[in-house]
Amino acid sequence: MRALSASRVREIYLIGRRGPVQAKFTRAELADLGRIPECDVVVDADTLRLDPASAAELEDRRHAEAAKIFSILCSFADRALTGAARRCVIRFFEAPIAFEGDKRVERIVLIKNRLAGGPFHRVAVPTGAASTLSCGLVFRSRGSRGRPLPGLPFDTKRGIIPNDGGRVLSSAGILPGAYVTGWIKRGATGVVGTNRADSAATIDAVLTALPALLSQMRPGRPALLSLLRRRCVSFVDFGRWLHIDAIEVARARSCGKPREKFTRVEEMLSVIIGPRTVRSGEQDQAGCEEPAVCESVPNVR
Repeated sequence: MRALSASRVREIYLIGRRGPVQAKFTRAELADLGRIPECDVVVDADTLRLDPASAAELEDRRHAEAAKIFSILCSFADRALTGAARRCVIRFFEAPIAFEGDKRVERIVLIKNRLAGGPFHRVAVPTGAASTLSCGLVFRSRGSRGRPLPGLPFDTKRGIIPNDGGRVLSSAGILPGAYVTGWIKRGATGVVGTNRADSAATIDAVLTALPALLSQMRPGRPALLSLLRRRCVSFVDFGRWLHIDAIEVARARSCGKPREKFTRVEEMLSVIIGPRTVRSGEQDQAGCEEPAVCESVPNVR
């Protein structure tokens, strides 16, 4: 909040190429947007008037999350402006086609869109009408998509690894010992809290299968160390992770926060690199030319 209060940014525009029903907001984050102090959230009520195909999407019970998001957007449109020092304006049915300015971005040219296609197959079609919006900074958000991993099945349409509650599914059924969680499990939606609950479900699946997994022969720690060295993988053991954890907590004490996380890998690793670390270009005993942060893996109980 201190950074926000000191910021010179006064107006933010969120531009969506399709409509409010197709917007991929996370419900919790959208609701939090309306709780930012001294910031009006602006939504044009006219953009919330739905055509039959979008209305059909919203009425479909499988699309319950979109209905909740749409309700939040309607609540923003109904709000009276408070005259706050900052505004966040959410606009739909527009897409950038050009950035203009002298040495830096000063304007963005937006093309108006209309929607075509049936429910759940809506696409943005340019109308030819354009407008110009003054701006000093542009962020692009085009979403994320999973990529396949060798040896595992992949759903190219949804961008996920097929699974049943986190257990990987192949054409022959459940793939023993293979599990997924997070975006590769359900698609690129949700935030940290969503992933936490999602990972708990996958862990439950692992624990259910644990007796069968433990009955199988496992090469254990030596094989893991050998594999990491063969692949030239740099890794951090549990003891050094605890060291990083303690430093992050200590850095936050003066700010009254629970933790001040490292935001760059290089900065994080700099606090744990010891004399056994090899420099880039040198080789360790396994013939790896990559830096190795440490050479041990903990026994985790």
